[in-house]
Amino acid sequence: MKRIIILLIIGCLLNGTSLIAQDYYEINFSFTHSRRIPYNYVNINIIKRQDIITIKVKSIPLDTISLKWKYSIIDTTFMLSKHELDILIQSLNKIKSSDIISKLDFIGFDGTSYAIEFGSFDNTVKYKVWSPDYNTIERNLQSFLETCKFFITTAKLNLNDIIK
Repeated sequence: MKRIIILLIIGCLLNGTSLIAQDYYEINFSFTHSRRIPYNYVNINIIKRQDIITIKVKSIPLDTISLKWKYSIIDTTFMLSKHELDILIQSLNKIKSSDIISKLDFIGFDGTSYAIEFGSFDNTVKYKVWSPDYNTIERNLQSFLETCKFFITTAKLNLNDIIK
């Protein structure tokens, strides 16, 4: 019996990332742009409750009064497949927090802010990066930016409308 418990513990330690990935309760992506009017704020929230996975997409333009930007007002919810969630979790697992922390010297006044938050009720991880599409390679943010792009396309938004 002790041997089985030891083997289970070793297996959990070796496969810790994939086991943790299956326990995500909620995953959130938000995007804001300092000056762009359409799609000024975009929030994509994925919630997994038992076998049901929903994705809520919300977009708000900077100017909500003018009819010109009404097309970028979005508030919708739809189902997400387990396969799409698994791909997103794999993408999240490629992000290294050490890459993000080591590049904190890149801060600007204009531009975009991307945030990814994931976890369960008590434990969450949050990455917030200023304009990851600026000097992406030099800042080693390729995995982070690719994950952000996957959020946008999974939410059925046009990538070129959000990341310009």
